[in-house]
Amino acid sequence: MENKATRSLCIKKADLFDIWRKECTKKGKFDAVLKYVIGKIEVNILSDEIEKHISQILHFFCVKLATKWEKSHRNINTFKKQNEAWLNTETNFVLYEISKKAPPTTVGRPRLPFSAKSDFGKRKEAADLSAEKADTNLLVRAAATSARTQGDTDLAAVLKESMESPTRPSKMRKFVNEDPKKPIPYSADEALAFLLEHNFSKEQYNAIRDGSKKRNSDIYPHYNKIAAAKLKCRPEGIEASETLAKVPLRNILQHTAEKIVDMQREVFQAVMEAEKTNFVSSELILSYGFDSSTGQAQFKQAFNEPGSSNSSDSSLLATTVIPLRLLLSSGKPIWNNRTPQSVRFCRPIKLEYIKETKEVVLKEHLKLKNEINALKTLTISIGDGKSVEVSFKLFLTLIDGKVLNIITGTRSNQACSICGATPKDFMNTSNYKSEVFHAKEETLKFGISPLHCWIRFFEFLLHLGYKCKIQKWQIRGEDKLPVLKRKVDIQNDFWKKLGLRVDMPRVGGSGSTNDGNTARRAFTEHTIFSKITDVDEDLIFRFKIILSCLSCEFEINSSKFEIYCFQTAKRFQELYPWLPMSSTVHKVLIHSREIIENTALPMGFFGEQAAESRHQIYKADRLHHARRNNRTNNLLDIFNRAIDTSDPLISTFFLSKRIQKRKRITLPPEVIELLCCSEPLEDFQLNNQDDEINETEEELFNLNLHNELDLCD
Repeated sequence: MENKATRSLCIKKADLFDIWRKECTKKGKFDAVLKYVIGKIEVNILSDEIEKHISQILHFFCVKLATKWEKSHRNINTFKKQNEAWLNTETNFVLYEISKKAPPTTVGRPRLPFSAKSDFGKRKEAADLSAEKADTNLLVRAAATSARTQGDTDLAAVLKESMESPTRPSKMRKFVNEDPKKPIPYSADEALAFLLEHNFSKEQYNAIRDGSKKRNSDIYPHYNKIAAAKLKCRPEGIEASETLAKVPLRNILQHTAEKIVDMQREVFQAVMEAEKTNFVSSELILSYGFDSSTGQAQFKQAFNEPGSSNSSDSSLLATTVIPLRLLLSSGKPIWNNRTPQSVRFCRPIKLEYIKETKEVVLKEHLKLKNEINALKTLTISIGDGKSVEVSFKLFLTLIDGKVLNIITGTRSNQACSICGATPKDFMNTSNYKSEVFHAKEETLKFGISPLHCWIRFFEFLLHLGYKCKIQKWQIRGEDKLPVLKRKVDIQNDFWKKLGLRVDMPRVGGSGSTNDGNTARRAFTEHTIFSKITDVDEDLIFRFKIILSCLSCEFEINSSKFEIYCFQTAKRFQELYPWLPMSSTVHKVLIHSREIIENTALPMGFFGEQAAESRHQIYKADRLHHARRNNRTNNLLDIFNRAIDTSDPLISTFFLSKRIQKRKRITLPPEVIELLCCSEPLEDFQLNNQDDEINETEEELFNLNLHNELDLCD
């Protein structure tokens, strides 16, 4: 490298521009500017090297100047206005004066150090060195010694560690590949769960995928793979028409059982190894039922199928099933549904646009009963010659009071569907074990419907508050006006003190504002509730404790619970002898123990919240996630999406995250006293939602079991 004394020449860009503008051609402009600059340099300094250096600088200057000139549309005033600051700066030309002691220059390209070479150059030099000394151990040892000499002790230690044993390099490579900073791509099932969890459409998913790919993070699979994963979520035999979409019960149960067994494959294999067998028997417990939802969007499309001219899409009858627990023949749980009242495990059997009449309910009940009777034991292979036998046990609990009355043949809504007692019997009978209240055995298997119990208890106390002043059961004639005035006062007080609108019709005529959230919030503030309605505070509190017990997913001590319910019923009769209990209040207070003892799992597992919540999702999916080109495709898309979102495997991916998001309150000690868990329950919590949406809000008041294998007794 020559030693040079540096000098520089600075020329204002405005002066160069004036020289450049006087010429017409590009070459003429460049030559004129070059000649002008060289004329400024002393003759004794000028050399071919300096002239070449100046020529390069002026070439880039002229190109940039031409670009700015074109942008100003070749208008001198516009150009000077836009580039005033730039023209006032100077261009610096570095000049060199060759010293007398300049070492001879080497011929050819200069040799770069190894660190400055390209990847190809590094590989080539490494290959040349490897060819000279082919022993790998020697090269690694030499590299370690060189690193230690240069002070890089970490690299030296790693190189030495890599040669300690033959398996050490493979372990280190595995560790490098598992770099936590390296992006981890989604599998097809994980991507499908991600799409469904966040309610994305196909277009939204593809937009997210394209955005991540542009940022060199290709972690989302192609949508075609997600479409293939969806097909695995759907059982065989799905059929659809303009008014009906369905799948055979045996198919949906088989598909559900296969998914659950596959999820618990390792658990089954461990059980078989412990018992030294290749075959185990198990039982899958499920709840099922059907319910109608009104207020569906009515499309402006004619029904074209024969005999469907009088059909309407304003009411949707949904038949659903929920897997709850998979047990071995010994009774040991293998899989437990941690969120039995979540819509994510509520699987559709049939969706039909039809009104919920008595004939429709009885027909659907008989059809399901026949399908259940025809079910056979299912054998599922888990590999290595091992198999699991699964039988099914279903409970009809996803129903409301109207359906229950039709199924049990109860003619009056005021009569008890369990024992058939009437309001007069409720008032005149103080012996709750008498024959008047003797339960029909076949009516005890339909559960308690916890969600509707909250609403019906709340409405019962409201009507009790309306009538407290006149103390009459039946309101006639002159009593109507004061009761109506009292009702308005209570409604206003609920709005002012608790922010709740109670006992008011909804817009569109679909029910009233008395929903599950309203009832639970009112019972939470039982002191204010009592002051607003003038109903005994202790009675309201006792109702709250009873309903909380029925909503939790722990086993209830039936004898303690019965005593507590009987004491509550006696207190009510003493305080308000002029008013009979409603049929729901009577059923809970008098028959809870019998119902509890006739169910396979705690009452909270057999709630109907999930089925009710599904109705809102059907409405949203119909508008946003279903084709509208014809009625058949629309209903089929709704049904398929419900099948996809309720797949046991897909629903498990974000389960922990959904559980963590819930708002919770600690179980009251009075509730804990009525439970029979073997573990202390101070740390267990009861789900609560403050969102005032409607009675079908997902996952309310569920007490989750935190271990899928070892559950509380």
